[in-house]
Amino acid sequence: MKSIEEKKQWILDNCVNEKGNIDLRFLDFSDFDGDVLIYGMQVKHNLKQHKQIVGGDLYQGKQQVNGDLIQWKQKVQGSLWQNNQQVRYNLYQEFQEVKGYLDQEGQKVEGTLYQSEQEVGGNLYQHNQQVEGNLYQDFQEVKGNLYQENQEVKGDLYSCESKLKEEK
Repeated sequence: MKSIEEKKQWILDNCVNEKGNIDLRFLDFSDFDGDVLIYGMQVKHNLKQHKQIVGGDLYQGKQQVNGDLIQWKQKVQGSLWQNNQQVRYNLYQEFQEVKGYLDQEGQKVEGTLYQSEQEVGGNLYQHNQQVEGNLYQDFQEVKGNLYQENQEVKGDLYSCESKLKEEK
């Protein structure tokens, strides 16, 4: 097998496009029986990963990004784990389609956490939130029970236009 430096030089010699970017798009390894390992890459500018089709699992961990980390329109047949994110500005989590379990725990966001238009077939658990600013929760439609317990609010508590089922 080639050394790391030999692989790097081969890619630079053979995979740089007319814009001066390394172009590894649309490689089809679906007939290869092993895993594809992409670890420890160091990139001066942008690293773009789009339209991955993965027969097994997709692992992305321990990313250190000085700019923005943008992940959108994930379609996952299994479970999606997004845990222990540390975000300096804003965290947007939108348009995830997950057939299994969606786990988002341990987020530390210095700016705004934006989660909207969730459709959940089972239960939605939101525990132990600490919010320095305001907590906005509106337009919830719950077919089962709504539990809101142990709220500690330093500012004002606004609650309006709640519709409860009528007792028979």
